[in-house]
Amino acid sequence: MPAGRSPVDWDTAAALGSKIAGDGPAADFREAERVVAELRAGATRSTGLVQQFTGLEAAHDDAPVLVVDRATWIRANADGFARLIDPVVVRLSKASASGGTGALGSAIGAKVAGAQIGLVLGFLGSRVLGQF
Repeated sequence: MPAGRSPVDWDTAAALGSKIAGDGPAADFREAERVVAELRAGATRSTGLVQQFTGLEAAHDDAPVLVVDRATWIRANADGFARLIDPVVVRLSKASASGGTGALGSAIGAKVAGAQIGLVLGFLGSRVLGQF
């Protein structure tokens, strides 16, 4: 694998995941405003509940609450996975570099891996209600 090239095509993962997840439920501006307010209130309430359940200490209202659409959620998760997965796969690839696949094989493998991750993100993105 050439230096700097990811073993996963993360753009493919985000694009396919967004297509599979779809746009989500349609809402007019007033309904969307109500839902966002409800989500923000739930996030505020959750800090204390999570603290009670886990015993972990967390400051209240110290992080912004972001309400995002499915495509943005998927892109954010693809970016997070890239930071976690790429270094591991690159290290494993170097350890087993004896039978390299060449540039074309690496590019195809990256697209396939991106499609697989995109399918998972698309499935989850259509069902996730939020994260803490």
